[in-house]
Amino acid sequence: MKRLQALLAGDADPGERLAAIDSYRLRIPLEQGPQDEALFDAYRRMLRLWNVAEQPPIASHRPIVGPVLVRAKRLVRRVLAFELEPMLERQASFNHAAVAIVRFLLAEIGRLRRRVRELEDGRP
Repeated sequence: MKRLQALLAGDADPGERLAAIDSYRLRIPLEQGPQDEALFDAYRRMLRLWNVAEQPPIASHRPIVGPVLVRAKRLVRRVLAFELEPMLERQASFNHAAVAIVRFLLAEIGRLRRRVRELEDGRP
């Protein structure tokens, strides 16, 4: 919990925060039931899509006008980047924090499920 709090602290360096979240791995032992599989699918999607600031490569399959379209798209991207980049970086930072919170909550669910099983089995 302390690590998560430190990670999400407002005074933490955003680059450090993003790198720390990126370094996490999915190590959450949950029972695999139908709802868990849907939950993990959504979580895996989060891990793939969190970085809205990441730009897909620009390409075109059109042989004649393709190179012109690619240059035009790159020019438009550069012009828009000035306005969009700060918003996209803020959104990516928020997404990182959301992924960290979801990861923590999934781990907590696993811990609580194990504890309930122990109590049901009569173990203290």
